[in-house]
Amino acid sequence: MRILLLGARGFLGGRIAARLREAGHTVLDFGRRDADLSRAQPSTWAEHLSGVDAVVNAAGILRGDLDGIHHRGPATLFDACAVAGIARLVQISALGAAPDAPTAFLRTKGRADAHLLRLRREAGRAGWCVLRPALVVGRGGASTGLFAALAALPWPARLGGGPWQVQPLHVEDLAAAVLSLLEHPLPVPDGLDLVGPEAMSTDALTLALRDWLRLPARRFVAVPGAVLRLAASMGAILPASPLTPDTLAMLRNGSTGDPRPAMERIGWQARPLAQALAMEPATPADRWHARLLPLRPALRGALAVVWIGSGVVPLLFTPPAFNAALLAGLGLHGMSGQAVLLAGALLDIAVGLAFLRPRHTGLAGALAIAMTLAFTLLASIAAPEMWAHPFAPLLKNLAMIMATLALLAMRD
Repeated sequence: MRILLLGARGFLGGRIAARLREAGHTVLDFGRRDADLSRAQPSTWAEHLSGVDAVVNAAGILRGDLDGIHHRGPATLFDACAVAGIARLVQISALGAAPDAPTAFLRTKGRADAHLLRLRREAGRAGWCVLRPALVVGRGGASTGLFAALAALPWPARLGGGPWQVQPLHVEDLAAAVLSLLEHPLPVPDGLDLVGPEAMSTDALTLALRDWLRLPARRFVAVPGAVLRLAASMGAILPASPLTPDTLAMLRNGSTGDPRPAMERIGWQARPLAQALAMEPATPADRWHARLLPLRPALRGALAVVWIGSGVVPLLFTPPAFNAALLAGLGLHGMSGQAVLLAGALLDIAVGLAFLRPRHTGLAGALAIAMTLAFTLLASIAAPEMWAHPFAPLLKNLAMIMATLALLAMRD
């Protein structure tokens, strides 16, 4: 079977693609190099659907153009599939998705689901189905990263008092459900909830991941609601953060369902979470990732503060005589010295602001390292006695370079 897979490079899509290929199917990757899902036109889909037997939409985002990626783009795709006569179509939605759901993530998914189900009825497409998974766990997943980071803290963090209920399933079990549905005789159900065999609290999920990471049991530390809300608000701005106002609201509202319909209709059942995790034992790299994940935004912020501060301080707070003496050591006096001071300060501030934009991390890091080396050299010429200063200001530049390299290493 030739299967067009949207989101094949993502967490869900990558596992689905691997499972489909393992079963002997041909997977066609519709990725960013082909088109932007939110702007794809019917003519675009007509080209990609030629010779295709089935379509799986596993595209999804946590922030940004949710309506474009979750609703408008998929709706155009579904229309094109109806015209092209695609017999099998699987929409990966989310448990609780509905046009009137309480969060934008679930609302936009729900609108696409409703569009697909309407076309299924009107066009008689008995092979079209909406899969609504609960929280999906597995190496590389955003939710897994969040809970693994909470689990890997010296004392694991408790969200919302600990009783929020989830019913997680492993990503490999989701991939197995997609394969089972695509190979199931027609007709297939129009929609199925995919959930793990039993509900658990967010505390239990955190402990399961701490056990998977092979870390010793520790008492929980509660995270105040105000801190959670602040972190979620900041996460809405930072592209790499798995915690946003929507994800926090979905956790608070719970994510549970009935596993029996999927078993009865397509013979699918998720494994207990501990059993599924045991099939992918944690490695030292998993522990590193869990421990470093909460440090990445802190490191980014610290570097930004240092660079912005290093530009603001000499302009507003450093005594002019000190600046003049330092510049004189380089042979700069008067207006030329002031111009160099101003240019250097503005460049420092620009680098600091660039650190606050994750997509500019590479450029900011390269400039920061180059400027640190240049400043160290110039300071050594202008004021060599600074190497003997009791606070070792020049020696600390080595730590700044290492911190910058660490942030560059943690880029996605």
